[in-house]
Amino acid sequence: LGDSYNLGGRKTGKSIISIKVDSLLALFHKSFTWGVIASLDVLHLRGIFEPIITALEKHPVLKLLNVHVKRNPWIINAKNGCLLESVNDNIVGKNPGQQFYSKHFDKLWREESSFLTPEVSGKQHMASSEMGCVKRFSGMSTFTRNSPIGKIFFDLKLQKRIWQI
Repeated sequence: LGDSYNLGGRKTGKSIISIKVDSLLALFHKSFTWGVIASLDVLHLRGIFEPIITALEKHPVLKLLNVHVKRNPWIINAKNGCLLESVNDNIVGKNPGQQFYSKHFDKLWREESSFLTPEVSGKQHMASSEMGCVKRFSGMSTFTRNSPIGKIFFDLKLQKRIWQI
């Protein structure tokens, strides 16, 4: 139920474990009310959401959630009251992080967290629920010490929450 930062090399299962499987389990167990999966662009979001949607529509147990799906932006409404949305950071656009406006999520999954910028990080923080937010980040270890994920990675108080693969 706590924060985790899954950082490492290519093809190690970071996205599958930290986002795809974790978000499906969280939906099934209703461990959040409003969740967001964020990434730097629409291609990465599609790569995360489409397998999740396929599992929700085809798996006999997950079908019990009776989800309603909208695509691009991806929105999943489950019968149990969970809402899961996509946020495109749009880091090369005119207003990066704009899709965080009007959101108040209590669980956040982030794909490719090494691309997180200070501007988007600030908007992400302001969109988190005032009651708190569980963060599950994954990505490559191609960040700098002063980037948002670099500051988390090098913070000695957070070492128990970081997986290095």
